[in-house]
Amino acid sequence: MKLNPIGPPTGYRRARRYASQMLELRSQGYTFEAIRETLADVGINVSNSTVQREVARLRQASTSRQP
Repeated sequence: MKLNPIGPPTGYRRARRYASQMLELRSQGYTFEAIRETLADVGINVSNSTVQREVARLRQASTSRQP
Protein backbone atom coordinates (compact mmCIF):
# COMPACT_ATOMS: atom_id res chain seq x y z
CA MET A 1 0.00 0.00 0.00
CA LYS A 2 1.35 3.41 -0.94
CA LEU A 3 0.45 6.46 1.12
CA ASN A 4 -0.72 9.49 -0.82
CA PRO A 5 -0.98 12.48 1.50
CA ILE A 6 -3.59 15.09 0.77
CA GLY A 7 -2.41 18.69 0.87
CA PRO A 8 1.02 20.24 1.37
CA PRO A 9 3.57 19.06 3.96
CA THR A 10 3.07 20.22 7.52
CA GLY A 11 4.26 23.63 8.55
CA TYR A 12 6.87 22.74 11.14
CA ARG A 13 9.56 22.06 8.54
CA ARG A 14 8.81 25.33 6.80
CA ALA A 15 8.82 27.11 10.17
CA ARG A 16 12.35 25.93 10.95
CA ARG A 17 13.85 28.45 8.56
CA TYR A 18 12.37 31.17 10.79
CA ALA A 19 13.55 29.64 14.09
CA SER A 20 16.21 32.27 14.78
CA GLN A 21 13.68 35.04 14.13
CA MET A 22 11.17 33.30 16.41
CA LEU A 23 13.81 33.16 19.15
CA GLU A 24 14.61 36.84 18.64
CA LEU A 25 10.93 37.81 18.86
CA ARG A 26 10.53 35.68 21.98
CA SER A 27 13.54 37.37 23.62
CA GLN A 28 11.90 40.73 22.85
CA GLY A 29 8.89 39.63 24.90
CA TYR A 30 6.44 38.48 22.23
CA THR A 31 4.12 35.62 23.16
CA PHE A 32 4.13 32.32 21.33
CA GLU A 33 0.67 33.18 20.02
CA ALA A 34 1.90 36.50 18.58
CA ILE A 35 4.79 34.68 16.89
CA ARG A 36 2.41 32.04 15.53
CA GLU A 37 0.15 34.77 14.12
CA THR A 38 3.16 36.44 12.51
CA LEU A 39 4.10 33.17 10.84
CA ALA A 40 0.51 32.75 9.66
CA ASP A 41 0.69 36.20 8.07
CA VAL A 42 3.49 34.92 5.81
CA GLY A 43 1.62 31.69 5.01
CA ILE A 44 3.19 29.34 7.59
CA ASN A 45 0.31 27.86 9.58
CA VAL A 46 1.59 26.07 12.67
CA SER A 47 0.38 25.47 16.20
CA ASN A 48 1.59 27.21 19.34
CA SER A 49 3.32 23.99 20.37
CA THR A 50 5.32 24.02 17.14
CA VAL A 51 6.50 27.56 17.87
CA GLN A 52 7.38 26.58 21.45
CA ARG A 53 9.24 23.48 20.27
CA GLU A 54 11.28 25.36 17.66
CA VAL A 55 12.23 28.12 20.11
CA ALA A 56 13.21 25.54 22.74
CA ARG A 57 15.21 23.55 20.17
CA LEU A 58 17.20 26.59 19.15
CA ARG A 59 17.74 27.69 22.75
CA GLN A 60 19.03 24.25 23.64
CA ALA A 61 21.33 24.18 20.63
CA SER A 62 22.78 27.60 21.43
CA THR A 63 23.40 26.78 25.11
CA SER A 64 25.04 23.46 24.29
CA ARG A 65 27.57 25.20 22.00
CA GLN A 66 28.78 27.61 24.68
CA PRO A 67 31.56 26.32 26.99
